[in-house]
Parts: sequence; C-alpha cells; structure tokens
Amino acid sequence: MLFLLQSIVYLGHFGFWINTTLLGGMGLAALLTATIRARRSWGSFWGLLAVFVAAELFAALMYYGAYTSLFITQAQATATGGLNGLANRGPTDRALLWQNLWDAGFRIHFGFFAVPLALCGLLLIWGCRRQETGDRRQEIDRQGYLSSRVSRLLSPTTRHSSLVTLMLGTLVIALLFGSLPFITGSTLSTRWLMFSAWVIAVGAAVTAQLLWRSGRAGRWLLFAMGGYMLWITASQWLGALAWRIRPPEPF
Repeated sequence: MLFLLQSIVYLGHFGFWINTTLLGGMGLAALLTATIRARRSWGSFWGLLAVFVAAELFAALMYYGAYTSLFITQAQATATGGLNGLANRGPTDRALLWQNLWDAGFRIHFGFFAVPLALCGLLLIWGCRRQETGDRRQEIDRQGYLSSRVSRLLSPTTRHSSLVTLMLGTLVIALLFGSLPFITGSTLSTRWLMFSAWVIAVGAAVTAQLLWRSGRAGRWLLFAMGGYMLWITASQWLGALAWRIRPPEPF
C-alpha cells in the first residue's frame, strides 16, 4: 500500500516527487538514528527503505526516465543562467513575490487562519510528545523496568514522534522552496505550499479541537474563522465557474 501511495504521488507532479523524496529521506534518517539509539530491531527500517527505493526506481524507470535528455538540457540552462535562465524570463520583484505569497498563498489557499492554528497545533503535539516521553522515563527510573503503564505509553509516544518528525520535515522543505524565489527572483515552484497542506490540516484540527472544548467563546471564534475560510473557498469556486475568473497559480 505504501508503494502504491508513493507511486501515485511521484507520478502526479514532478515537484511533489522532489518534495516527497526529500521528506522520505529525512524520515528514514530520523528512523535510522532512533533505531541505533534505542538498539531495536532493524526490520522496520529495512522494510521502509526497500519500499522507498522501489517506488523511486519505479517512477524513474517507468516515467521520468523518458525525459532524461530534457532534464540534462534544463540542468545546463540552470548552470548557465540560473533558474531565471531556465524559466526564460527576468527576475520578479520581491514586493510582488511577498504580495503573491500573502494574498494568493496564505489568504486564498488556506484562508489565512488555518496557518497560525496549524503552528499552534504543532506546538501542542510537540508538548504532548515531550510529556509522554518524560512520563515513560520517570516510570523506568522509578521501577527499573518497563511497567504495563509505560508499555501503553510506548505506542502513542512513537506515533507522536513520527508525526512531529514528518510535520517538521515538511515545514523545512516548504521553507526551503518557499524562500528560493526571494533569493533567485524566479517563480518556479515545487508546489511547496500545497505539499504542506496536510501539516496545516492536522495542526489546525488539533488547535480547533482545543478551542471547541474551551467554552462558548472558543466556539464562536472557530465559527468566525471557519466562516471566513468557507467564504474564501466559495468565492474562488463561484468566480471560476460563473465568471471564468482564473484562480491563483498553485503553490
């Protein structure tokens, strides 16, 4: 199943292939480090590495290999004239890039409020992970062995560690490719903002759940933010369907 899901992503968009490959490499490096530190079995690492490599080879041999000559030509153009030479246009003004990132990116793509909610959610997940890890260590230190209570904590702790690793890795990749236009002046994109949409969704959901449980004021705040995001979504769909207004370029 993991091989199938990876292949769908790799063959769907070249930028997503780049992003997911980098994230997979980060995740495997983190898993390798954790495996060595914990002195656990290498079975999970080798299994995930095999699936990762198999999906990469499948995408390269079955599709991207047909464009080898194009990739070589583009690499030569990039080496000669940079990313702007590859795009065959001049550099874009940074003020326009900031405006596009704010308006078309954070405001229209995510409805703005989802972004700060997601960052708060990531902090909440990180804090939950640290608390569970601390509880487990205290139990081990107190009893000298892994009690049944600590055994029950192992699974959620592992899940939180994996989730935090993948979320941070995704944000690092998004920050890397999101900053490139401001450095190079080129608007070429790996769809980095869409790639980070799952982090925005998960993190925002965690914060929204906390706000919902905090009382009536938190619920009204959620209704206000959700109403704004629904309005942004409806305006984009209606504008495109009824008046053929072109949506902003995907990130």
